[in-house]
Amino acid sequence: EGGRRLGGLAYSGGFLFASYDRVRASHVLIYEVLANGLQGELIEQYEVDVGGTEGLAVRRAGPSSKEVLFLGGPERSVFAYIFRFVTGFELHGACAALAPESSSRSAAPGRRAGAGGLLPLLL
Repeated sequence: EGGRRLGGLAYSGGFLFASYDRVRASHVLIYEVLANGLQGELIEQYEVDVGGTEGLAVRRAGPSSKEVLFLGGPERSVFAYIFRFVTGFELHGACAALAPESSSRSAAPGRRAGAGGLLPLLL
């Protein structure tokens, strides 16, 4: 619909993360996964400033946080974020140190997170 395509799909700690590429940004939908393995209700959704998404990885970073990596952007780079429910995405510490201060924004549900920090990939 409207040029939207699946840019990545990942599972972590009972939640399914689906990233839909919207050319200039990624729309991330987070669903609970039921005991039978099926997708449950939509829990939260966010928009992250990473366009051209071609991959997504999620893993537990702490008791209430997850590391989320997006592969995409015009530079074909890895964009790293820390995710927490309710408060959303913020640049990963490794990327925040590289990014200008204004791009180290967090995104609450339904909000955008900037993509200031990136880790170049040699592809």
